[in-house]
Amino acid sequence: MFKKNNISPQWLLFILIIFFGLLFRIYLIFSRDIFTDEVFYTNVAINNSYREILNVNHWIKDHGIFYLLSLKFLTYFSQNIFYLRLFNLIPYLLTSFFLYRFFIIFDFGYLALVSVFLYSFLSYFVFIQSLVLPFNLVLLFSTIALISLITFIFSKKSTNSNLIIFTFSSILAFYSDYSSGYFFLSLIPVFFWMVVKEKKKFLAFISSGLTITIGVLPGVYFIINNLKSFSSLNSDTYLQSINFWQYLRLFSDIMIFRIGGSTSLLVLIAMLVTIFYIGMKSKKGFLKFISYFCLSTVIINVLFVYLFSKKFFFIFVERSFWHFYLIEIFSISIIFFFFKNKKIYLFILLLGTLLIMCTRLIDFRGSYFPGRIPDRNINYKSLADDIKKNYRNSQNINILYSDNGFTFVPLSQYYLKDYSSFKITKNNSTIVDKKKPSILIEFDQFERNTTEVFGKNPPVIYKIECDTKNCQFLKEK
Repeated sequence: MFKKNNISPQWLLFILIIFFGLLFRIYLIFSRDIFTDEVFYTNVAINNSYREILNVNHWIKDHGIFYLLSLKFLTYFSQNIFYLRLFNLIPYLLTSFFLYRFFIIFDFGYLALVSVFLYSFLSYFVFIQSLVLPFNLVLLFSTIALISLITFIFSKKSTNSNLIIFTFSSILAFYSDYSSGYFFLSLIPVFFWMVVKEKKKFLAFISSGLTITIGVLPGVYFIINNLKSFSSLNSDTYLQSINFWQYLRLFSDIMIFRIGGSTSLLVLIAMLVTIFYIGMKSKKGFLKFISYFCLSTVIINVLFVYLFSKKFFFIFVERSFWHFYLIEIFSISIIFFFFKNKKIYLFILLLGTLLIMCTRLIDFRGSYFPGRIPDRNINYKSLADDIKKNYRNSQNINILYSDNGFTFVPLSQYYLKDYSSFKITKNNSTIVDKKKPSILIEFDQFERNTTEVFGKNPPVIYKIECDTKNCQFLKEK
């Protein structure tokens, strides 16, 4: 890494990639609008004790407790969502370093930078690391677990400490977020590999697996007892009616290009065929293992998502697809490594990779998270700006919002927290200061009788309407 007390060109490139990756993330951290889920997580962390979080005595049931415990600790430093986002830079730096060192250990040389480059600038990783989301933590621990496991199996310098790190990182990944299920499904082919190829280390691997099983049992028990909470997140969607071929096209369009059609699916198939070819031709056990691991992981998890998204729609949400993107990094890296001595192939691979990344620049146009199943991000910031623009003394107004069974914490509580906020229930029983101007934020089909509450001076009403991409406020005169 260092030569004659001077920084090597390879190490300098690594530092430059990390530097610009940090700048990119910091810019988005302070420029992106607040995403609804960020308020949910932060609200739970602030308003619940450690004991309540451990006992899951709050409304967020579909995420692991370790992330919320960590977020609870971070709120002692700041409760500002923009500043809380900055802590995502730590997982970014750690994961980048671990990926780089991993490929260096297995003699990738300068091609180890491919993984760091993809991780630093692929739009998915940039976006989740500019938001307060649990996927940053589960990605870190799953990466550490995967790297430790492969190092344990193939590195000549591996020790039992690698297996210990794999064990505890896997448990922490599970309790960081339940999307770690993708990672655990990918361990199924590893089991069969160990049975056939690594019999000497099989017993140690099984011992680690048993320890992980014991460690995650409380969480599994909780999930089983709260399946109703998970299924309640489901909603009617076209995912329940599409066939497998349509699903593959949709999935590949999310994972590869952003241009629609069948192009992305053809590229994904070509990538998988290439990986299979590398596995067949490679004489290195490490490269053969990575090839088959990536191939089997994609097949198993794609089938899992297709089958279970019929019942649980929330499974098919791109921000939880961190494992697929991680496998994409490993796949592209080993393809580069396999063809490293063929400059024409390397040039084509480089162009293809840059093309994939360029077509995904479309992700940065909107404020909502990228993907074909976009989140409905309500732009309360625009509403707050509109209120301040139209009311000179914005502190001296009533900000109200309808209930209508809306069980989540409204994003308005973040942007409009400085105003005098009231809550109108279905029976309109809220007491309102009729001397102040009033603004009513209405969710969905709230049946109001404003005359009973406001008398002859009805409020300005902002009604929320959502399309397939986001939600906006329509001002009623």
